[in-house]
Amino acid sequence: LPSLIFGILSVWFLYQFVSRIFNQRIAAISALLLTLNAYHIFISTTARGYSLFIMLVILSADYFFRIFLENLTTKKNEIIFAFVNCLLIYTHLTAINLFLGQIIIIFLTNKKNIINWIKIHIIPIILWSIWAIPSLNNKLNSDVIRGAWFLNIDFNLITISKTIQLLLFGTINWLFGAMFIILFISAAIFTIFKQKEILQTNKKILYLLLFFLLPFIVTAAFGVWSIKFIILAMPFMVVIAAYAMATCCQHKILIFIITLAIV
Repeated sequence: LPSLIFGILSVWFLYQFVSRIFNQRIAAISALLLTLNAYHIFISTTARGYSLFIMLVILSADYFFRIFLENLTTKKNEIIFAFVNCLLIYTHLTAINLFLGQIIIIFLTNKKNIINWIKIHIIPIILWSIWAIPSLNNKLNSDVIRGAWFLNIDFNLITISKTIQLLLFGTINWLFGAMFIILFISAAIFTIFKQKEILQTNKKILYLLLFFLLPFIVTAAFGVWSIKFIILAMPFMVVIAAYAMATCCQHKILIFIITLAIV
């Protein structure tokens, strides 16, 4: 039941976030795509922390945009941002990918804000370190880490393709999987170039694209390819897809048909 509640809340928070940074049309498509995503349905019906993780990722991105990109810097927003990120890093260690993306964006926009980001996270870092340091020390100095399942996964094109397909639509089919992966990448690239005249919008979609790509880059760099390490990309994936659909397809019927095809 908690996983289901977090899954439903994720859809709501995503809609609120996207409607503020883009518009209600893109927000509605994003919410629909997340609702119908097979893997999101799976984690929302499984007694694990992944649906909570997705919800916290959305909230973290939301308050990051508010504080550092929209000049909505209030003490309330900073406290919520710190609390969400504290829960986020406790829920799954791959949250570090999101924090890395936030730091990169700050360096690209206003380097002075990095001090504020660090100040906001002093208490969360301390609280996390109390648990993380002894826990990681025990794991790294034992035979457990050497026998870890994620170190024994084959890292090749087939594994990568299967993982991306799971994230996109929850099932593995080579023909349709390859088609939709190519379609998604092509739509994302086309949308960025098509909208280059709208500088502010481009920046927002580029920031979300960075959040989407970082889990893949870091996972590939360490050679520990698994959907559990890239699941952070899911909400950003559906927003990018929704943005592409809303930009390239102006007719509602066409958007509906494409959504059905994805499902």
